[in-house]
Amino acid sequence: MRFDERNPLEQLNKVKFVDWGEFSNRVKIYFQDELDFRQIDPTQFLVQEFAVDITAIQFVD
Repeated sequence: MRFDERNPLEQLNKVKFVDWGEFSNRVKIYFQDELDFRQIDPTQFLVQEFAVDITAIQFVD
């Protein structure tokens, strides 16, 4: 699956069509471009959103 910056709605639709099995109701999608636009640090956002230590966060590029 390829993601790019052109059309966030298109990218979200790509994710929705993946068979996530038992995790389908638990998958959350965050777009870094959106967080950057809102001037939100992605790492800190995830730390707060999931109440985890920063060492538990990994970004895959």
